[in-house]
Amino acid sequence: MNHDSHPRSALWRVPGLLVLAAVAVGAITIAASARDVRNLAETRTFPASDAVVVTNHLGDTVVRGSARADITVASAVKYTGGDPHLVAEFARSRLLLTVECGEHIFAWDLGVDDFGLGRLCTVRREIAVPSATNLTLETATGDVLIAGSTAPAISVHSGTGDIEVTLRDLPDDVEIGTGTGDITLRLPLGVYEIDAETATGDVRIADGIIDAEVSSARISLATGTGDIRVERSDV
Repeated sequence: MNHDSHPRSALWRVPGLLVLAAVAVGAITIAASARDVRNLAETRTFPASDAVVVTNHLGDTVVRGSARADITVASAVKYTGGDPHLVAEFARSRLLLTVECGEHIFAWDLGVDDFGLGRLCTVRREIAVPSATNLTLETATGDVLIAGSTAPAISVHSGTGDIEVTLRDLPDDVEIGTGTGDITLRLPLGVYEIDAETATGDVRIADGIIDAEVSSARISLATGTGDIRVERSDV
């Protein structure tokens, strides 16, 4: 009796399995790199409102405040699959901006632009608002930039992304948080109640920005991984 027959037959099967694995990886790579990425660009103008609320899954958001009487929203979408729907609606004197992407078998993405698996739906928004407009921005992945604002209330949250906010006037309430990313907040000279926390990173507050619990201007800043910088906006 030959006791080596089973081990040898198993060894002979190994090259075949390796070939099948290589073919599978190659097929996935070809399918991933060949997906059809389309672009959609849209610019809309809305009447001024007390607040703008932006909800986004993937993509950067830029908001600039100025002496204007309306709101302009420029959106640039890269997507695969079904056409996205850019939703804008008013509720309780607030302009709500969201995006609805087409349904897909896969609800995840492993790449950007023309390489990846699953759906792609990334939205970059550039929004121009009257400077005193209150802002609420939420994104799962993406950087956020706010400039030229005199809003009394600002709330910004990102799962992954850097956040940079520049305010020209003393605010009443600012809340900024990101899971992974740096936070840069620029404020005019003044006294604020500042709560700044980072699990991994540094916290730096510039001279002229005074942290005192007696202040009615509340500042809350938090990041899981990243630095926090509070700088002067009036220098």
